[in-house]
Amino acid sequence: MVPTFGVGWNWSPDFYGEDGKSNYLNFSVGLGLPYNFSVSGDAGYQDVKGDKLTGNGGGLDGKNGYDYWNWRIGVGYSVLGFDLDLSYHDTNEEEFLGVDNADKRVVFSISRTF
Repeated sequence: MVPTFGVGWNWSPDFYGEDGKSNYLNFSVGLGLPYNFSVSGDAGYQDVKGDKLTGNGGGLDGKNGYDYWNWRIGVGYSVLGFDLDLSYHDTNEEEFLGVDNADKRVVFSISRTF
C-alpha cells in the first residue's frame, strides 16, 4: 500500500483552435487498499487567455478567456480484470460560459485494459 503521486501540465498555443493560449496543471494521488479497493483524487487548474470564442469580454465574468479549478475524489474496485470507479467531480464554476454544465457530478465508470 504505497501511495502514488502525479503532476501533469498541458499547454496549447490555440485552445480548441479558437481560444488563445491555454495551460492546465493537474495534481493526483492514489492509494491501493486491501481486497482490490483503491482511493484516488486529483485537482487541476485551467487557464485560457481568450481569443475568437471568449475574447472581447466573452469569457467568464465578462473577462477575456476563463480560468477555473476542478477536482475529483473516488473509490475503485478491481474484479475479474475490470476496474470499477465511483467518483465525485466538481469545479469552482457552476456556470461555464453562460451554460449550466459545470455542476457537481457523481460518475460511475467501468474499464478494462487488454
